Amino acid sequence: TLVDLDPYLSPYHGEIEGRSRRFAEILSGIESAHGSLEAYARGYQYFGFQFQPDGSVLFREWAPGAHRIYLTGDFNGWNRESHPLTRGPDGIWEIRLEGAAAAALEHGTAVKLHVISDDGGRDRGLS
Repeated sequence: TLVDLDPYLSPYHGEIEGRSRRFAEILSGIESAHGSLEAYARGYQYFGFQFQPDGSVLFREWAPGAHRIYLTGDFNGWNRESHPLTRGPDGIWEIRLEGAAAAALEHGTAVKLHVISDDGGRDRGLS
């Protein structure tokens, strides 16, 4: 153990063991749900805006508690209902934008999600 390697850590043995156990539990959960820590870390390649070779834009968001989600922003005149996302498995929502809507999503375009949940409707910024 770490304490065996460094006896000066012996007063913290319980804390170190507790943190090590907690890390192992979290890592096990990640690996169980995502296959590996690397796959989990590559979530940015699946979620958010994904620009496709055909010119379309795919957007995904994980929001298991949402009832409805809409994408709104400069590209649609801030219309909170014109671009609904579709709920998929495990609370993953997505929308594919094509044509003018996809072309309007260039770097620096302001966008938000309008999320309808048990608490009502709220805008949420994207970073």
